[in-house]
Parts: sequence; C-alpha cells; structure tokens
Amino acid sequence: MILTQKIKKIAIGLSLFIIMILLYRMLDHSSLILPGYIEGRFTYIAPTQAGIVTEIKVSPGDKVKEHQALLQQDPMPEQENVLAKKHKLESAQAKLQDLEKARRPAEIKALEAAVDQAKADLVYAQAEYNRSQQLIKRHAVSKDQLQREHSTVQKLQARIVELNAQLDLGKLPAREDQIKSAQKDVNTAQNNLKSAEWALEQKTIKSQKPGKIIDIYVRLGDYLAPGSPAVQFLIQDQVFVKVYIPQEKINALQIGSKILFKLDGDTQWRSAKITYISPIAEYTPPVLYTKSSRQKFVYLVRAIPDDSPLSFHPGQPLDVKIPSHD
Repeated sequence: MILTQKIKKIAIGLSLFIIMILLYRMLDHSSLILPGYIEGRFTYIAPTQAGIVTEIKVSPGDKVKEHQALLQQDPMPEQENVLAKKHKLESAQAKLQDLEKARRPAEIKALEAAVDQAKADLVYAQAEYNRSQQLIKRHAVSKDQLQREHSTVQKLQARIVELNAQLDLGKLPAREDQIKSAQKDVNTAQNNLKSAEWALEQKTIKSQKPGKIIDIYVRLGDYLAPGSPAVQFLIQDQVFVKVYIPQEKINALQIGSKILFKLDGDTQWRSAKITYISPIAEYTPPVLYTKSSRQKFVYLVRAIPDDSPLSFHPGQPLDVKIPSHD
C-alpha cells in the first residue's frame, strides 16, 4: 500500500515536471525576452547671434512645444539695424513712386503759366519789332535796335517751344531705365530688411521641434557667442528602445514591426515600433566563424515607444519581448 502511494507521488511529480517543461517550451517558442535600455539622442541648442542672456523662459525637465521660446538675448544692436533698414526701404519706395507718376499739379500749373507769360511777351516783342520796321524807313530807329528787337522775338519763340516741351515731359513719368533702377533699389532694401529682421528674431532662441529640456548651461547676464551650446534638449522622436537581437532572430524582424518592452516596476508591457535594424553584426572578440561562436552574434535594433516617449529617462534598463514568428 505504501509502495503504491509512493509510485503515485512519483507519477504525479513526473507529470508536473513534464507539464512545466512543455509550458517552458511553449513560452520559449512564443517569445524571446532580452535585456535593453532607453536611449536618448540629445540636441544642443546654440544661438546664431552674439548677445547677453536677458531672460531664461524654461527650466530643466520642462516639456516644450515646437517653436517655443527658450532663452532671450539682448536685442541690441539688431533692433536699431532693423529700424535703419526700414527707413532705407521707405526712402527707396518713395523715390520709385515719384518716378512712376508725372510731376505734381502745382509744377504743371507753373509750367503752363510760364508758357502763357512767354506768349504774351512774344506778342509785345513782335509788335515792337513790327513798329520798328516801319520807323526804320523814316530813319526814326537805328538798325541795331531793329536787330535787337528781332533777336528778342526769336528768343521768345524758342522759349515757348522749350516750355511746351517741359510741359509735355512733366505730364509723363520718368524714363523706363530710371524706374527699373529705382525698383532694384527697393528690392535690395527689402532683402536687407528681411536679413535684419531675421537677425533680430534669432535673439529669441526657440525649439525647432517638441521635446524636453534636459539641462541649461547659461545664467542671466552670460554672454553667448554664436554656436555656443546653451540648452541640452531631447526631441520627442529621438527617444528609443535599444536592444541587441541574436542573429537567429534578426531575420524575423523588419522596419515598422512591433516589439514589447517593460521597465522595472511596470506591470504591463508597452509597445514600440522598430525604426532601425543594424546591417552589421556586433560581437566580443575573439570570434571564430564556427557554429558555437555564431551564437554570440547580435544586431542592434532601435524602436520608438508608441506612448509618451518623453516620459522615459535615457539609460533606464528594461526587458524587451520579441514575438516569435515560428
């Protein structure tokens, strides 16, 4: 009786052992769990213009939006340069507008009055000349006087022709080549103003993409030279799950497929999309290309977490589950 009970216990133990082996094999075939960690590729934001820091608008740990202001530099002398370029543009535009239109009405009226005055003078001079032509027959005037009066008549006739030409010209805009030259001056002034406005805008240092402030390297009153790193920044799409996949599993993965990962303390697995698979195997030397050494080959894989990448901290260890495709 005792022997029968022992046999039953042994049979039950063997059955449980076999079940555990089967479960282990099922789990082993269903997925592969590997160690990994969170990787962050930092961006170092630097100014393009020299200047003194007058305001710090963010703090380490802050999450910022695209084009959000981070730091403010003293806007001088770029601010004054913008005002100067605006004045030059206004001057060039005024000159172009003046060339594109005829003379002002007051100038036209002055020319018309001058024509009328010259015509009246011509009538009087012509009458004097005609009278002198009659008097010279009686030797009442000299030939010199007659010649002077004739010359006056000719000058007044020429003056009327000149004034009429000025009047016609005054009613027309400037020559085409003068207008083109003035237009080029306006375009140049506009481009110079845009450059000055861009330089002024650069005095406000902004984020180019959504992300997280990791560290700030400057204080109020610090002088920043162009290219000097001022803010350590982590862009949202530069946070990765990094894991090394054994060579026998790498062909089952492709760009865009999903892997699962779990941080220490997590109760549920999270998903991430693979964005990079290294084409080169990594290993620890020495390596001999044998069946036994082949097991040491691994390939780097990066995947972007599907949810809240900025909530993770670079360097955090994690477990990565690779679903089986067997």
